[in-house]
Amino acid sequence: MPLGEYLRAHELLGALRRERERQRLTLAQLAERTGYDPAVLSRLFTGRQANTTLATLARIANALGKEVVHTLRDMPRDARVTARNKRRQAARR
Repeated sequence: MPLGEYLRAHELLGALRRERERQRLTLAQLAERTGYDPAVLSRLFTGRQANTTLATLARIANALGKEVVHTLRDMPRDARVTARNKRRQAARR
């Protein structure tokens, strides 16, 4: 996962954790609402669970009475990596 995507997921998880705390829900209560094991939720919220999916984040948000909103925006030009550029970089190594 590219760093930018990781940071956005981490930021969203932080917002979900704050909302859970605002609602005074325990991990066990959130687990009941989502169907996830409390240990899975704990790993997600502490950053020990890598590569979470958007569907997982949306499911947690829905259990908190929230929704995840998607946006599409242009990437900075220097952050764009095409398949051809990846192959070129790999060939140089």
